Amino acid sequence: MVMKIRLSEPRRAVDDPKTELKNSPLFPNLGPPGLKSSKGEVLLSLSKINLMEVKVFTCLDHDGGGTEPSNIWPEVKALKELLAELLVKQTILETEVNNLKDELTLERTKVAFYAALTDSGKLVAPKEGLKLKYSKVFTNVGNAYDNTTGVFTAPVKGVYRFQFTAFGYNSCTIRFHVYKNNERIMNNWKHNQENVATYITNSFILELNEGDTVHFYVPPGACLYDDLQNYSTITGSLL
Repeated sequence: MVMKIRLSEPRRAVDDPKTELKNSPLFPNLGPPGLKSSKGEVLLSLSKINLMEVKVFTCLDHDGGGTEPSNIWPEVKALKELLAELLVKQTILETEVNNLKDELTLERTKVAFYAALTDSGKLVAPKEGLKLKYSKVFTNVGNAYDNTTGVFTAPVKGVYRFQFTAFGYNSCTIRFHVYKNNERIMNNWKHNQENVATYITNSFILELNEGDTVHFYVPPGACLYDDLQNYSTITGSLL
């Protein structure tokens, strides 16, 4: 019994088998290299080509060592080369995409801000207290601090370091609260009975989840002072 291979289109000699294959209806999914075919599809196609070679040899053996069809092997070879090129380009594209993802992740995790309170001079908290809005933002890498609300929002999970300086004078009682997600986690207090400058500087480290917030508050009757000299400031960064 003689086994024969049937192709879905007439065989013909071509000048460039690889170019012919790219436009052939026999392989409609090849498309532009590296764009349409996934790595799995390319590997599957390579397996099919190897199977085709086995079938050809089987046909020749069953045919009693007949003559090989002269126009099969150039196309098989060209198809293998084309698929190998696709696999290489697919790998390169995947590497480039992963590198871009890493760069975006690194850029997203850069968080640092520095801001001063106001140019208005003395601030006295009303009876409902005063949520501080540090309006003069000098650095805000990652845009995590919003000076319109006074709220820092963690863009990623991590450990953050904050530091603040609160300034007052003229018998000003400085009280400075720190809130995490609307829960008070720090209370700083200093009373100045004389007409001299008074500072409170403190720092703290928080482990925050993405979306956690930190803000600063002055309770009723307490005061702060700031002007063009930027006496009252806050800073924060992702460690």
